[in-house]
Amino acid sequence: HCHAVLEAKAAATSELKISVSAEYLAEQETASFDCVVLSFVMCEIPEYQKVPEDVLRVLKPGGCCIFAEHIGAPVGSLTRKFQDQVSGAWCFCTDGCNLNRHQKSY
Repeated sequence: HCHAVLEAKAAATSELKISVSAEYLAEQETASFDCVVLSFVMCEIPEYQKVPEDVLRVLKPGGCCIFAEHIGAPVGSLTRKFQDQVSGAWCFCTDGCNLNRHQKSY
């Protein structure tokens, strides 16, 4: 059903917005997106290390990536200690968000 709706919209306009979960970028065709927007999703994706490579692959030449993400505070800081203490409950209550994931992992 969804593909038929997308195809109809694509035929009716030169502009089409498609929403795909970052987890499923690997299933998308190479060079098929003008722009990829990632907003606060990397904390929830189990295999998040693959996402940057997939983004680069699916972007058309000259395409853009808009990226906004929260990260774990510096190790040893008071904020990080708080993040580490509440991380388990936070992850459970927010459907998988890892509050203290290290930014260099991206």
